[in-house]
Amino acid sequence: MTNQSLPFVAPLDANVIRNVIDGNLTIAEMKKLRPQIENRLNYVVRKIAEITDYDLSWWDFSNLNEDAEKNGFFDPEVHTDSVSIVISGHPSRYKDNLFDMYMDNIPFDFVYIDFEDIVIKQYESFKNKIDTAIYDTAKEKEFKDKKLHEIIESVKSKLTEEEMSYICFKNPSKKSKNK
Repeated sequence: MTNQSLPFVAPLDANVIRNVIDGNLTIAEMKKLRPQIENRLNYVVRKIAEITDYDLSWWDFSNLNEDAEKNGFFDPEVHTDSVSIVISGHPSRYKDNLFDMYMDNIPFDFVYIDFEDIVIKQYESFKNKIDTAIYDTAKEKEFKDKKLHEIIESVKSKLTEEEMSYICFKNPSKKSKNK
């Protein structure tokens, strides 16, 4: 399923969800509510993937039984504060992705609140940190290369033509292809 046609699933009623967490529902009530919670969680997971540029192939609750090939499920006794999931996919832009942070800890609050702005702000902050680190690394390399060039030029100015013919200057920050 692609995230482009992701239909909106509204947050559920917070009071009903509190009753789920507190165990105040009958088995019949819980059986009726479980598909709604799982549908909302599907929306939450896929929307987080969409916001964070994560190419998500599939996901499931982390309580799935891989040996029996049984799907995971929402467990109100386990998933009270957060929901853990397993995924298949890969980040579209960044090697490390904010989506990975959510994999083990999707706040259960996202079932009954509008969470999109929270994730967008976190992702913008995450991208800024990554982009700043990339920029800083590039600037540092540029500075080192400039400094090395100045040193080489200084050394060259003190050598004769004959001495220059015996010396080869290499930039240590550039990888040698002969290794």
